[in-house]
Amino acid sequence: MQSHMSGRFFGVAVIALLLGAVAARAQDTELQFYTSVPRELSAPLAERFTAMNSGIKVNLFEAGAETVLGKMELEIRSAGRIQADVIWLEEPAAVKQFADDGRLEPYASSELENVLPIFRDPQGRFVANQVAFVFIMYNAKKMSSDKAPKSWKDLTDSRFAKQLIFANPRVSGTGATVASAMVQAYGLVYWESIAKLKPILVSGSEGMISTIVQGERLAGPIHNYTIGELLEKKQPIAYVVPTEGGIALPAYVAIARGTPKLEAAKKFYDFMISKEAAGQLVKDGMFSTRTDVPGPKGWPSIGEVKTMPFDWTQHARAKAEIKAKFADLMEK
Repeated sequence: MQSHMSGRFFGVAVIALLLGAVAARAQDTELQFYTSVPRELSAPLAERFTAMNSGIKVNLFEAGAETVLGKMELEIRSAGRIQADVIWLEEPAAVKQFADDGRLEPYASSELENVLPIFRDPQGRFVANQVAFVFIMYNAKKMSSDKAPKSWKDLTDSRFAKQLIFANPRVSGTGATVASAMVQAYGLVYWESIAKLKPILVSGSEGMISTIVQGERLAGPIHNYTIGELLEKKQPIAYVVPTEGGIALPAYVAIARGTPKLEAAKKFYDFMISKEAAGQLVKDGMFSTRTDVPGPKGWPSIGEVKTMPFDWTQHARAKAEIKAKFADLMEK
């Protein structure tokens, strides 16, 4: 009898230990989060989610879109799937291609009904939660408003020789999008004209910001949220919404198919398109895609911003060729 009872107690103890181990693992879920959205925007969201969900930690990998996409493609070739659990990318065509290739997990989040339909995938594989716009920023101390460019086309004028700066499309997703947008609008001749003006290239927005603020170069394409932040800090900059319109960069959230942490990934996905996350994004100068959230302070609503026509599918097809030609022109 005693032996029987001891065995029972031993069995219960083993089960308790197993359940405890499972519970411990559940409390230590780590999500891998890949994003091309700058760290000053992505990190606060990851931190807020972790604070709200103590059993889930978000590990952030942030880099330029070209770097993130390259990492994902390499993982697919080597491991058979994207190693991220959740992605957040400013590359609509690439996200759609991943979805069409079966790399993204369809998910009918209850939050989707609050997002403008134009930013939702009908099959629930991805959704844009915010949109950034690229305008022309310039140094207001060294360039008066009457001398500033009024359009993207104006940047090819000889008066801007040795005054321009751009993000290198080889590493910057925004840089690649700007390069493609100008080719779509004006052809490669646009960049041939720019190359003659001897612009400088940097890896991303940080290098552009410091260079323009310090007046080493006077103008370049910059996100609206960066412009807003610099204006708030009373930095010597101003901006132009080009006559052709700003370049819209929606950032899409998706769950990688095959993630072993699907339930935690769904929670994070829900959070990324929630009103709370939208409030943080708007506070940081972004345009939310939710129908119940206004535009950021000092900016019009998302539907009132003039947007330059841009074909993301054409961009995806031509991007590699444009980047190569761009490099050839600028390195001469």
